[in-house]
Amino acid sequence: MKHSDGEPVHSSERTRVHENIAARLENLPARGRSRMVVVVAALAVFFDIGDGASLGLVAPTLRDAIGLTTTMFALTMSATFIGSFLGASIGGYLSDRYGRIRFFRLALAITTLFTLAQSVIQTPVELVILRFLAGIGIGSLFVVALIYLVEMSPPSRRTARTAIVAGIGVGGSAVFATLARLIIPVGPEGWRLVFCISALAILLYIPLRLLPESPLWLVTRGRLDDAKAAMTSLERNSGVSSTQSPAIATCEEVFTSDTPGSTATESVNAEPDTVDIAGGEPVRLTRGPLLVSLVLVSVMLMLYSTAGQSFSMWLPTILDARGFDSSLALTVTAASLYGAPLGCAIVYLSSRFVSRWTMMFAMAALACISIVVFFASDATSVVIASAFVVMAVSGGYSPLTNVTAGEEFPTSVRASGMGFAHSTTRVSNAVAPFWLAMVLNSGLFVLGSFLVGLWVGILAVVSMLRARHIAAQRRASRQQDVDAFSTVAGGDKPLN
Repeated sequence: MKHSDGEPVHSSERTRVHENIAARLENLPARGRSRMVVVVAALAVFFDIGDGASLGLVAPTLRDAIGLTTTMFALTMSATFIGSFLGASIGGYLSDRYGRIRFFRLALAITTLFTLAQSVIQTPVELVILRFLAGIGIGSLFVVALIYLVEMSPPSRRTARTAIVAGIGVGGSAVFATLARLIIPVGPEGWRLVFCISALAILLYIPLRLLPESPLWLVTRGRLDDAKAAMTSLERNSGVSSTQSPAIATCEEVFTSDTPGSTATESVNAEPDTVDIAGGEPVRLTRGPLLVSLVLVSVMLMLYSTAGQSFSMWLPTILDARGFDSSLALTVTAASLYGAPLGCAIVYLSSRFVSRWTMMFAMAALACISIVVFFASDATSVVIASAFVVMAVSGGYSPLTNVTAGEEFPTSVRASGMGFAHSTTRVSNAVAPFWLAMVLNSGLFVLGSFLVGLWVGILAVVSMLRARHIAAQRRASRQQDVDAFSTVAGGDKPLN
């Protein structure tokens, strides 16, 4: 590795610069471009989720407009999932190799270009091809937006900021559904405007041109001068002078700080193995502790994705099977969907006082209890309340799982690891409907047990992740004691 001026970089120097940047990020206020990072990431996820929902919104109109059959619609959905799978997995690698902000812009351009192109299609085949290409951008954009947010946020406030982004993001489906309801009936070509609205995401390219590259990523590439310059630019535009920046602080000091007014309630190191010397080759994810992290994070995300999809998408069908009439089923579904943004808000408010791990344990347990109540009760009010709680937990778990996934990998391969883990959820989303249909045909008791089992599985994976973090903390603490003893012993002089 070399400096931007060509001088070689020593590992100790890279570690020192990283610790300095980590300390400065922790003290960065939510002003200026620091706040712009949150806004841009939130809007990117908003448009990403909204664009993903746009196809379902216009599908009935496309039947008459371009002759979209049920088979072609299914093929279009499959093409979108395949594109998202490739986008998340390949996009993560490219983000690790070429930079967060650069690939952020590229993913945004791919998504908006091929989404806008869908507004002029004439045949179902054109739609399938363009949805596949747009899916590549959709999968990439979601991953890189979250990675950039995590690395540009103070470690103690990552959960809160990701909750803001998730809360705004889940609103994408509702907003796009409302706009589609107003636009599509205007005329036979109204559906084309829905795709044009999705393409408005390209306006985010303007603030993205103002935002710096992730300083933590620059450190992993050995570009220490560039990392210092990016951090200084971020501070200057957030109203922090150079005299206010801490000179050097260790990661341990940063993440365990408990000064008045501090929100550092996370009890784990928020940047595990960030300045590793081995570099950023994704093959490292296939062996050792990183392979364990990859497997656990992938399983956690797949279980969570299946649990969320199972309840939200199949809720009307479940209620119908339980004997509720169609109008009441729609009412319960509509009311419960508002639980998701509330769950994100709860996580945002609680993150200042409760650790991320505590929230994950408590919410998974609450989901299990609420599902049991949902299937056991016949009272309409209880059914509505329990469905609302399940959806609130699903919404709140989104930022919790994404922060956990992002922090489980070192910065050098963070996007590759998180990208692959998220790509597995695209596969689970494609397979889940078949499993759910089979389970639903087996009876409501089996379905309820299946849903509870998903959340129990999530709880088990979270427990394993937490146990690994505690073990790592204890090893680090013992190593610090050994180093401190060696330093003292080495400094002793024999008595004459």
